[in-house]
Amino acid sequence: MQPLSSLGNSNLALEKSGEEYYQEGQQLDGNQEFEKATAAYEKAVKLGHVPAAMILAESYLFDEEDKEEKVIEYATHGLQNTGGKAEYLIGRAYFRMGKDRLKQAQDFFEASFNQDYEKSEYFLALIYLESPMRYEEGFSILLKLAENNHLTAQSEIAKIYQKKGSEKDLIEARKWFEKACKNPKCLPSNKYYLAKMYLKGEGGEQRTDQGLELLKSNNDADSYALLSFAYLKGHYGVETNREIFCEYLGKAYNLGNQWAIQTYAHFCEKGLEGVIDKNLEKALEIYKWQAALGKQWAKEGLQRINSQSED
Repeated sequence: MQPLSSLGNSNLALEKSGEEYYQEGQQLDGNQEFEKATAAYEKAVKLGHVPAAMILAESYLFDEEDKEEKVIEYATHGLQNTGGKAEYLIGRAYFRMGKDRLKQAQDFFEASFNQDYEKSEYFLALIYLESPMRYEEGFSILLKLAENNHLTAQSEIAKIYQKKGSEKDLIEARKWFEKACKNPKCLPSNKYYLAKMYLKGEGGEQRTDQGLELLKSNNDADSYALLSFAYLKGHYGVETNREIFCEYLGKAYNLGNQWAIQTYAHFCEKGLEGVIDKNLEKALEIYKWQAALGKQWAKEGLQRINSQSED
């Protein structure tokens, strides 16, 4: 502790310590007063408090987009002082910046893993997979993690096998998607891919009922879109049903699925007997919305309706 005389202003003697600001931030976090908590943590960091810096770095990494520089700024306070966590967070920030920053991400993940911070290993595997020289090493790491019930590693392994596409590879893909889907924290995308494999009979016998149940329970835009498509076209052993088609089309549309948006716009323009009335005003609204986002199909829809009006 510095003597008061060295501070130049006796009023500063009342200033809180970094630990006190940190504890204040913890309490505010608990009360869900997040902006005030952030302000308290920032004051703690200015006084050299490393745990506060780590909290801010994690917050910017997981809660906000395009804050990678902030992650790096705060995590730097903990380099060589947090058992590899700071290096991991900086690696994640560089990883999120894209392929141009993968080398920097790799350096920090390796520094983190060398301090036995295990979370870095998964991201190292993903980076190694991008390099022909280290692909096999990356795949081996990913497979080891998947065998140890690492959920996202199981998902990535399944996608790798699925992309290869041979019958043998599809069997492996289905096996890993099934393992991932047994985890209560399974991602909706895993359930979607597994359901699609069941419906198409890829990697094993066709399981229409199981596939449909997975999709219906998934509360996912792609799952609802696939259900809608199946009931519209009568695919995957499903009987055509326009009412059910519309039900799932609406759910997929509300969750922003592009196929659903385009399909609904089409039927608003043309109509679908018994379920969707022709509604050019709604079709125009959707076409204008999507055309503004650069969608070519929407621009073509606008041209069609405008040319009809001119006629």
